[in-house]
Amino acid sequence: MVLAVPCGCLGLLHRVQERHRTRRAGEASHAREGLEGDAPGRRDRGGAGGRTHRAGCRSSGQRPRAPGGRAAGPAAAAPPHDFPKPYVVTTSREHTRVKALRALGLLDQPGQERFRRIVDRAKHLLDVPVVYINLVDETRLWVVACTGQTDPALDHDASFCHFVVVDDAPVLVGDASTDPRFCDNPLVVGPPRLRAYAGYPLRWDGQAVGTLCAFDVVPRTWSRADLEVLADMSAWAELELGAEEVQRRLAAAELAQRLTDSVLRSAGDGICATDGEGRLALVNPAACDLLAAPAEKLLGQPLHELLHPQDSSCYDDDCALGAALRDEQVLVGVDDAFRRQDGEVFLVQLSFAPLRQDDRTAGAVLVFQDVSQRREVERLKDEFVSVVSHELRTPLTSMRGSLGLLAAGVVAELPPEAQSLVDIALTNTDRLSRLVADILDLERLSAGHMHVVRRPHRLSDLVALALAAVEGMAAQAGVRLEQETSDDICWGDADRLAQVLVNLLGNAVRFSHSGSAVRVTARMREGEIRFEVCDKGRGIPPDRVEQIFERFAQVDVSDAREKQGSGLGLAICQSIVHAHGGRIDVDSILGQGSTFTVVLPQRRPRNGPWPGPLRRKEET
Repeated sequence: MVLAVPCGCLGLLHRVQERHRTRRAGEASHAREGLEGDAPGRRDRGGAGGRTHRAGCRSSGQRPRAPGGRAAGPAAAAPPHDFPKPYVVTTSREHTRVKALRALGLLDQPGQERFRRIVDRAKHLLDVPVVYINLVDETRLWVVACTGQTDPALDHDASFCHFVVVDDAPVLVGDASTDPRFCDNPLVVGPPRLRAYAGYPLRWDGQAVGTLCAFDVVPRTWSRADLEVLADMSAWAELELGAEEVQRRLAAAELAQRLTDSVLRSAGDGICATDGEGRLALVNPAACDLLAAPAEKLLGQPLHELLHPQDSSCYDDDCALGAALRDEQVLVGVDDAFRRQDGEVFLVQLSFAPLRQDDRTAGAVLVFQDVSQRREVERLKDEFVSVVSHELRTPLTSMRGSLGLLAAGVVAELPPEAQSLVDIALTNTDRLSRLVADILDLERLSAGHMHVVRRPHRLSDLVALALAAVEGMAAQAGVRLEQETSDDICWGDADRLAQVLVNLLGNAVRFSHSGSAVRVTARMREGEIRFEVCDKGRGIPPDRVEQIFERFAQVDVSDAREKQGSGLGLAICQSIVHAHGGRIDVDSILGQGSTFTVVLPQRRPRNGPWPGPLRRKEET
């Protein structure tokens, strides 16, 4: 019988067939000791997965067969054998066997024609009246197919198939009435008064899950040819058991394929997959729309040349997609520009990941979305903020100067009530000036227009510069400033690094309790420069830690009013640190305080003078 299955499922059937090819030899050698009347000219075809058995195949009460396969003359007395004792099955082994049996999904199923053909063929070849295909669980014998029996039901406890399943080996009985194992069996002493039995194990997933067995009501001698027939019919039955599993796996694979197709069709992002040579093997409808070409035109084309057709430096480090294809990198959220088939260039944000199989690159997956409109909106927003900030700076400077003159009494001495109002106006003008300065700084950093001048500086000088800027605020808040620094050298922009420390120290002072301390440390560790600002304030809720570096982010909505914060300081710190090739992290426990850590790469000067101390701007 030939089973037509997709190539992806052939491995399942090949494993079954391979078990039979390696199994038959071992079982046949066990069976020979109990066989008589070997058929000449037949090759012994063993089976797979067989293990060494204590008793192997047994035959008792056998005698020469008359023509037609029936036993001739009275049965001879059975020679003494080391028959197996009543079987004992360990719980773990039986659990594994029954688990494999139930995985087949055939228990309590109606008989199927494909198994009926097997028992019919076996009945004809063995010349016996009854042939069964059974599955055996821990309490019941399930008849899958039967021929020659009007009532196929068999009792589990009285079944001969116990010995086949437990020993996982063929069992041959010439005359059950003289066999110590079966002479008092109800099927032997009562109807149908069985005499001859031949059973062969059916295996699945390395376990004996059932039998293919033949019965006769008269004694007979089982030949080697009979054993080969049993082995071949069992192999056929196991292939049919495997076919059932193949069908289930095919159905599951078909369902998974339909789900994948549905996801690809409904996804708004473009999704592409390449083969091992970098050529497109799959595109979804969104990718076709974004690239302005049908799938037929895109499939088979080299991915990079398709998306960057005029990029002569396609594998330079400046091209993220080319470098990812070359070096098998994983990209997430990278900005790039693709070219449609009509020549139009559009901005995208992409993610890219290689697919590995057997230690080689089998392909890659690219997911991208058109961000042209989003980038245009961001550009307009940034431009608006920049224009407004610049336009505000001039009148704010004028207002600040005028209010400063009034507050200082240069024009005239103000009454106490008027003096209080002028002080409030001056404070809020300073706050608004800082907000405008922060917005302009962030806009320049985001646009890449802020020039970072790297020079060698002592860590102690940088910390001293920042502490001097916040000591007045700390004194007013009743917070002590502590430091632990070294004279290690840091290469960076002193003004910008001091700005980072001032922002971090300012936040720490604002959110610390009166009488507590804020500590700043600066040292070189493992080839990196580390700044740490630690406070014992209120801390940051865990669900807000990831958002505090975003623009205008506040831990509490009331902070902007009560703490006079703009929500831009940490975003500016992060931009400055990234511009220096470093990183900034926070470790915070709610109610116990926070520690902000800035890590910068260390670069030692090759030549040049030893850096001198930094001075505050008002001293220069």
